Amino acid sequence: MESIISGFNSAFLLILNFNQELLGIILMSLKVSGLALIIATLLGVPLAALLGLKRFPGRGLIINLLNTFTGLWPGSSMVSVGSWPR
Repeated sequence: MESIISGFNSAFLLILNFNQELLGIILMSLKVSGLALIIATLLGVPLAALLGLKRFPGRGLIINLLNTFTGLWPGSSMVSVGSWPR
């Protein structure tokens, strides 16, 4: 229990002292997350608009698959997509 408290104390001190290495890690994490958000938005919004506004063969299947993947844990979605026959 003492090592957990010691770890929290060390982490708190790193944050309070604005440790440069920690700030670099935080900024890198924010950059990666922000870039992922921008890419997902640029791809997802137009594709969602297309899917919502246009009628084409297979549209119902795509909507059902997207709804199914929405309810799954992300790791299991990737495993199931990776196991599809090619």
